[in-house]
Amino acid sequence: MLRKKVLLGLWIFAFSSTVFANCMTKTCFVPGLYFGAGAGWARADEGDGISKAIDVLFDENMGLNSSKDVDQGGFVGGRGYLGYQFAEIFGIEAGYSYYPNNSYKAQGLFPTTFRFDFRYRTQVIDTMVKLMFPFALVSDVFSHFTIFARGGAAFLMNEFSGSFQIGSSGGSTTGTNNSFRPTFGVGLAYNFTENTSIDISWTGILGYNRLSYGDVIDGNIRKNPVPNCNLYAAGFSYKFTNL
Repeated sequence: MLRKKVLLGLWIFAFSSTVFANCMTKTCFVPGLYFGAGAGWARADEGDGISKAIDVLFDENMGLNSSKDVDQGGFVGGRGYLGYQFAEIFGIEAGYSYYPNNSYKAQGLFPTTFRFDFRYRTQVIDTMVKLMFPFALVSDVFSHFTIFARGGAAFLMNEFSGSFQIGSSGGSTTGTNNSFRPTFGVGLAYNFTENTSIDISWTGILGYNRLSYGDVIDGNIRKNPVPNCNLYAAGFSYKFTNL
Protein backbone atom coordinates (compact mmCIF):
# COMPACT_ATOMS: atom_id res chain seq x y z
CA MET A 1 0.00 0.00 0.00
CA LEU A 2 2.82 2.38 0.93
CA ARG A 3 4.55 1.52 -2.32
CA LYS A 4 1.45 2.47 -4.31
CA LYS A 5 1.21 5.81 -2.51
CA VAL A 6 4.87 6.52 -3.18
CA LEU A 7 4.47 5.68 -6.88
CA LEU A 8 1.34 7.86 -7.09
CA GLY A 9 3.17 10.73 -5.42
CA LEU A 10 6.10 10.42 -7.82
CA TRP A 11 3.75 10.36 -10.81
CA ILE A 12 1.94 13.50 -9.61
CA PHE A 13 5.28 15.22 -9.03
CA ALA A 14 6.57 14.26 -12.48
CA PHE A 15 3.35 15.38 -14.17
CA SER A 16 3.34 18.73 -12.29
CA SER A 17 7.00 19.29 -13.16
CA THR A 18 6.29 18.63 -16.83
CA VAL A 19 3.37 21.06 -16.90
CA PHE A 20 5.43 23.70 -15.09
CA ALA A 21 8.34 23.24 -17.49
CA ASN A 22 5.99 23.49 -20.45
CA CYS A 23 4.57 26.76 -19.08
CA MET A 24 8.10 28.13 -18.74
CA THR A 25 9.44 27.06 -22.12
CA LYS A 26 6.39 27.13 -24.38
CA THR A 27 2.91 28.28 -23.45
CA CYS A 28 0.73 28.15 -20.39
CA PHE A 29 -2.57 29.46 -21.65
CA VAL A 30 -4.83 31.60 -19.48
CA PRO A 31 -8.16 32.81 -20.95
CA GLY A 32 -8.86 36.50 -20.72
CA LEU A 33 -10.24 39.76 -22.01
CA TYR A 34 -8.06 41.65 -24.48
CA PHE A 35 -8.06 44.92 -26.37
CA GLY A 36 -6.01 46.28 -29.23
CA ALA A 37 -5.66 48.83 -31.99
CA GLY A 38 -3.95 49.10 -35.35
CA ALA A 39 -3.38 51.75 -37.99
CA GLY A 40 -2.10 51.82 -41.55
CA TRP A 41 -3.12 52.02 -45.19
CA ALA A 42 -6.87 51.90 -45.75
CA ARG A 43 -9.32 52.38 -48.58
CA ALA A 44 -13.08 52.15 -48.95
CA ASP A 45 -13.54 51.62 -52.69
CA GLU A 46 -17.05 52.38 -53.94
CA GLY A 47 -15.97 51.68 -57.53
CA ASP A 48 -13.83 53.35 -60.16
CA GLY A 49 -16.75 55.11 -61.86
CA ILE A 50 -16.14 58.69 -60.71
CA SER A 51 -12.34 58.59 -60.83
CA LYS A 52 -12.31 57.00 -64.31
CA ALA A 53 -14.89 59.50 -65.62
CA ILE A 54 -12.79 62.38 -64.29
CA ASP A 55 -9.64 60.98 -65.93
CA VAL A 56 -11.38 60.47 -69.29
CA LEU A 57 -12.95 63.93 -69.33
CA PHE A 58 -9.72 65.57 -68.17
CA ASP A 59 -7.76 63.82 -70.94
CA GLU A 60 -10.36 64.87 -73.53
CA ASN A 61 -9.79 68.47 -72.47
CA MET A 62 -6.02 67.85 -72.59
CA GLY A 63 -5.78 69.54 -69.20
CA LEU A 64 -6.65 72.92 -70.70
CA ASN A 65 -8.89 75.04 -68.43
CA SER A 66 -9.34 71.89 -66.34
CA SER A 67 -8.42 70.70 -62.87
CA LYS A 68 -8.81 67.55 -60.82
CA ASP A 69 -8.15 66.53 -57.23
CA VAL A 70 -8.96 62.89 -56.40
CA ASP A 71 -8.23 61.38 -52.97
CA GLN A 72 -9.06 57.69 -52.45
CA GLY A 73 -7.55 56.57 -49.17
CA GLY A 74 -4.06 56.33 -47.73
CA PHE A 75 -2.13 55.91 -44.50
CA VAL A 76 -4.81 57.25 -42.19
CA GLY A 77 -7.13 54.30 -41.49
CA GLY A 78 -7.37 52.18 -38.36
CA ARG A 79 -9.27 49.70 -36.21
CA GLY A 80 -9.74 49.35 -32.47
CA TYR A 81 -11.21 46.21 -30.91
CA LEU A 82 -12.19 44.43 -27.72
CA GLY A 83 -12.32 40.66 -27.43
CA TYR A 84 -12.17 37.57 -25.26
CA GLN A 85 -9.84 34.63 -25.83
CA PHE A 86 -11.57 31.46 -24.66
CA ALA A 87 -8.90 28.99 -25.72
CA GLU A 88 -5.39 28.99 -27.08
CA ILE A 89 -6.77 28.83 -30.62
CA PHE A 90 -10.17 30.55 -30.32
CA GLY A 91 -11.62 33.94 -29.41
CA ILE A 92 -14.24 36.49 -30.43
CA GLU A 93 -13.88 40.24 -30.84
CA ALA A 94 -15.84 43.36 -31.76
CA GLY A 95 -14.23 46.35 -33.41
CA TYR A 96 -14.63 49.80 -34.88
CA SER A 97 -12.82 50.84 -38.08
CA TYR A 98 -12.32 54.24 -39.64
CA TYR A 99 -11.57 54.67 -43.33
CA PRO A 100 -10.27 57.90 -44.88
CA ASN A 101 -12.76 60.00 -46.81
CA ASN A 102 -12.89 59.61 -50.58
CA SER A 103 -13.16 63.00 -52.27
CA TYR A 104 -13.54 63.86 -55.95
CA LYS A 105 -13.18 67.43 -57.20
CA ALA A 106 -12.76 68.26 -60.87
CA GLN A 107 -13.91 70.72 -63.50
CA GLY A 108 -13.38 71.49 -67.17
CA LEU A 109 -14.81 73.70 -69.93
CA PHE A 110 -13.83 72.47 -73.39
CA PRO A 111 -14.66 70.41 -75.41
CA THR A 112 -16.89 68.95 -72.68
CA THR A 113 -18.09 70.98 -69.73
CA PHE A 114 -17.88 68.92 -66.54
CA ARG A 115 -17.82 69.44 -62.80
CA PHE A 116 -17.57 66.98 -59.89
CA ASP A 117 -17.67 67.65 -56.17
CA PHE A 118 -18.27 64.42 -54.24
CA ARG A 119 -17.31 63.03 -50.85
CA TYR A 120 -17.75 59.51 -49.39
CA ARG A 121 -17.19 58.69 -45.73
CA THR A 122 -17.10 55.13 -44.36
CA GLN A 123 -17.08 53.77 -40.81
CA VAL A 124 -17.47 50.15 -39.72
CA ILE A 125 -18.57 48.21 -36.64
CA ASP A 126 -17.78 44.49 -36.79
CA THR A 127 -18.03 41.24 -34.84
CA MET A 128 -15.64 38.43 -35.73
CA VAL A 129 -14.52 34.99 -34.65
CA LYS A 130 -10.74 34.77 -34.29
CA LEU A 131 -8.82 31.53 -34.88
CA MET A 132 -5.17 31.38 -33.80
CA PHE A 133 -2.23 29.03 -34.18
CA PRO A 134 0.62 29.72 -31.70
CA PHE A 135 3.91 28.38 -33.10
CA ALA A 136 4.86 27.61 -29.49
CA LEU A 137 2.70 24.49 -29.84
CA VAL A 138 5.19 22.99 -32.29
CA SER A 139 8.45 24.93 -32.07
CA ASP A 140 10.61 26.57 -29.42
CA VAL A 141 12.48 28.60 -32.06
CA PHE A 142 9.37 30.50 -33.20
CA SER A 143 7.52 30.27 -29.89
CA HIS A 144 6.79 34.02 -29.77
CA PHE A 145 4.88 34.03 -33.09
CA THR A 146 1.18 33.40 -33.69
CA ILE A 147 -0.73 33.43 -36.98
CA PHE A 148 -4.43 34.19 -36.92
CA ALA A 149 -7.50 34.49 -39.11
CA ARG A 150 -10.72 36.40 -38.46
CA GLY A 151 -14.17 36.27 -40.00
CA GLY A 152 -17.66 37.56 -39.30
CA ALA A 153 -20.09 40.37 -40.09
CA ALA A 154 -19.51 44.09 -40.53
CA PHE A 155 -22.02 46.93 -40.31
CA LEU A 156 -20.96 49.58 -42.83
CA MET A 157 -22.05 53.18 -42.32
CA ASN A 158 -21.53 54.99 -45.60
CA GLU A 159 -22.28 58.71 -45.98
CA PHE A 160 -22.13 60.47 -49.32
CA SER A 161 -22.83 63.95 -50.63
CA GLY A 162 -22.04 66.08 -53.64
CA SER A 163 -23.00 67.21 -57.11
CA PHE A 164 -21.89 66.71 -60.69
CA GLN A 165 -22.37 68.01 -64.22
CA ILE A 166 -21.42 66.42 -67.53
CA GLY A 167 -22.43 68.54 -70.51
CA SER A 168 -26.02 69.58 -70.01
CA SER A 169 -26.89 66.80 -67.56
CA GLY A 170 -26.13 66.61 -63.84
CA GLY A 171 -27.56 66.48 -60.38
CA SER A 172 -26.79 66.27 -56.70
CA THR A 173 -27.22 63.67 -54.00
CA THR A 174 -26.88 63.43 -50.24
CA GLY A 175 -27.63 60.49 -47.99
CA THR A 176 -26.52 57.50 -45.98
CA ASN A 177 -26.36 53.83 -46.82
CA ASN A 178 -26.03 51.36 -43.93
CA SER A 179 -25.71 47.63 -44.54
CA PHE A 180 -24.35 44.36 -43.14
CA ARG A 181 -21.54 42.77 -45.14
CA PRO A 182 -19.15 39.81 -44.71
CA THR A 183 -15.70 40.63 -43.35
CA PHE A 184 -12.54 38.56 -42.93
CA GLY A 185 -8.80 38.91 -42.48
CA VAL A 186 -5.45 37.35 -41.58
CA GLY A 187 -2.43 38.41 -39.56
CA LEU A 188 0.82 37.58 -37.80
CA ALA A 189 1.51 38.47 -34.16
CA TYR A 190 4.68 38.58 -32.09
CA ASN A 191 4.08 37.93 -28.39
CA PHE A 192 6.51 39.76 -26.12
CA THR A 193 4.90 38.35 -22.99
CA GLU A 194 1.77 36.43 -22.04
CA ASN A 195 -0.05 39.78 -22.01
CA THR A 196 1.46 42.00 -24.73
CA SER A 197 1.94 41.55 -28.47
CA ILE A 198 2.35 43.44 -31.72
CA ASP A 199 0.93 42.37 -35.07
CA ILE A 200 0.54 43.06 -38.76
CA SER A 201 -2.80 42.27 -40.40
CA TRP A 202 -5.13 42.67 -43.35
CA THR A 203 -8.89 43.07 -42.98
CA GLY A 204 -11.30 43.10 -45.92
CA ILE A 205 -15.02 43.75 -46.40
CA LEU A 206 -17.04 42.78 -49.48
CA GLY A 207 -19.18 45.57 -50.95
CA TYR A 208 -21.85 45.57 -53.63
CA ASN A 209 -23.71 47.87 -56.03
CA ARG A 210 -20.47 49.73 -56.72
CA LEU A 211 -20.22 52.56 -59.25
CA SER A 212 -18.93 51.86 -62.74
CA TYR A 213 -17.78 54.26 -65.43
CA GLY A 214 -20.99 53.64 -67.37
CA ASP A 215 -23.10 54.53 -64.32
CA VAL A 216 -21.36 57.89 -63.95
CA ILE A 217 -21.42 58.82 -67.64
CA ASP A 218 -25.14 57.97 -67.70
CA GLY A 219 -25.68 60.21 -64.66
CA ASN A 220 -26.56 57.30 -62.34
CA ILE A 221 -24.58 58.30 -59.24
CA ARG A 222 -27.54 57.97 -56.86
CA LYS A 223 -27.43 54.16 -56.64
CA ASN A 224 -26.03 54.10 -53.07
CA PRO A 225 -22.84 52.06 -53.57
CA VAL A 226 -21.47 49.92 -50.74
CA PRO A 227 -17.67 49.94 -50.94
CA ASN A 228 -15.12 47.16 -50.84
CA CYS A 229 -12.93 47.94 -47.83
CA ASN A 230 -9.28 47.03 -47.24
CA LEU A 231 -7.15 47.83 -44.19
CA TYR A 232 -3.46 46.91 -43.90
CA ALA A 233 -2.41 47.72 -40.36
CA ALA A 234 0.32 47.39 -37.76
CA GLY A 235 -0.90 47.31 -34.18
CA PHE A 236 -0.63 46.12 -30.62
CA SER A 237 -2.82 44.23 -28.15
CA TYR A 238 -2.96 43.59 -24.42
CA LYS A 239 -4.64 40.65 -22.68
CA PHE A 240 -5.81 40.75 -19.06
CA THR A 241 -4.98 37.47 -17.36
CA ASN A 242 -5.46 38.39 -13.69
CA LEU A 243 -9.09 39.58 -13.70
